[in-house]
Amino acid sequence: MQFRAEVAIQADPLEVWRTLVDFSSYHEWNPFITRIEGNLVAGAKFSTEFSLPERGELRFKPELVQCEPPQRL
Repeated sequence: MQFRAEVAIQADPLEVWRTLVDFSSYHEWNPFITRIEGNLVAGAKFSTEFSLPERGELRFKPELVQCEPPQRL
């Protein structure tokens, strides 16, 4: 399975990057990702937990495909 998302955000790229990689603060702006841990290196595996109203808790171990600060994650 592959998840891909692309969004145009009118903000400074460094500020967006800092928000995306601050995993401990995801709960402040993303109600669905309850935990995410991993190293920002292409090929690294992440531990993620999602809380979806219709499905409950889901756990995934995705692989980070690209990491090009501050533009691509």
